[in-house]
Amino acid sequence: MGLFCSRAAFRDIGYSSGLKSAQLVAPRTIEVLKMPLPADPGPGEILVKLRSVGICGSDMHWYLDGSIYGMAAAYPQVLGHEPAG
Repeated sequence: MGLFCSRAAFRDIGYSSGLKSAQLVAPRTIEVLKMPLPADPGPGEILVKLRSVGICGSDMHWYLDGSIYGMAAAYPQVLGHEPAG
């Protein structure tokens, strides 16, 4: 059951104080930070409770080197762009 239709649904399952996000805050430094609940979805949108997120080779460059292809990382940033809900 990963789909929810409102912020109230997140609060009902125990996320009333916000969400947690593992974020890259400096090269080779990840911290778990609190994030606010997302806004209620608009027409044709849904909120998805993520169960996991994969990281790839580019994420490893951000983590290990603080850059990728000559572009410096911006901090903080959330790694991973392969979510599963």
